[in-house]
Amino acid sequence: MSQSFENLFYKQQLIPDSLVDGGDGVQCVGGATIEQDSFSDSYDKSSLCSPLGTFVNLEYIFETYPVVKRIFDKISRCGIIYPEFLNIKTLDTINIKAFCDNRVCKNPECQKHRLLKFMKEHMYQIFDIQKDMRKPKAWIFTVPHKKYPIDRKYCMNKLKFLFYLLSKDKHSSFGSSSLFSVHMEIKSSVNSWFLHFHIVSGGITNLRFIKKKWKYMIRYQVAISPKQLSRYVSKYASKTPFFPNKLAFFEYAQAVYKLQMHRFSTKIKKSKIVSDWVLIGISGYSKSNDLFSDMSQYLDRYVDDFGYGS
Repeated sequence: MSQSFENLFYKQQLIPDSLVDGGDGVQCVGGATIEQDSFSDSYDKSSLCSPLGTFVNLEYIFETYPVVKRIFDKISRCGIIYPEFLNIKTLDTINIKAFCDNRVCKNPECQKHRLLKFMKEHMYQIFDIQKDMRKPKAWIFTVPHKKYPIDRKYCMNKLKFLFYLLSKDKHSSFGSSSLFSVHMEIKSSVNSWFLHFHIVSGGITNLRFIKKKWKYMIRYQVAISPKQLSRYVSKYASKTPFFPNKLAFFEYAQAVYKLQMHRFSTKIKKSKIVSDWVLIGISGYSKSNDLFSDMSQYLDRYVDDFGYGS
């Protein structure tokens, strides 16, 4: 573990004074009332420093960030295992490289796979949005930087509130003038994190009112070519932020695990998939019986190889 990471873990007060966002009900045009969720301090106010002074670093990481232990096995074998499939009709067999598709994985092949997977799963929603707007446009809804830890409840509440602001089926006097999509992005710096949302829409009715209710900066980005809409929308599913240190990596991994970060105003169309292929085996990976030992040997090499910083 590097000195800079130890400094952040053991010497710095990492808990912010408050992550509470003022959320009183606000009166809207047309008489509707928006209730912003109140955000409570559900975390421990103590420092992340160890009460024992000296301890096993890995044990502390697993205790503080249990998701890291959960996802490590998947990340460590990303792109190096080859499931073998059998076609039950032709009896042909194939081996396909498998990826973890985890949001914290910076393996370039895995990122590309996440992009294609997202495009495939949401292609009908993207197509519906594309049909509903003549000239797709993009906005970025921002909130101020916050100190660690990353508060996933705060992120979820902001996503829900923004989706409400843009949904004209809930209020006719303001919101998106077309079908739209919302994509959450979290960026990390040494001492803080930055939440913002990318909006794709044909236009926004009464943007001045929405700015007043959002309270923070909203930036118009660019007009999007209809041909590029699918890739533009999907790229946020494959992006992984730059992590300036391992603390930022652990915080992000813990916060975004199974967190809803993308939402479309049109419903997903599910189709029944029937395949003649069945999984019969996996080659290329031997799971260690000692996860502690395996991770301690692998962690630094992994985060350094993929640019997580020291």
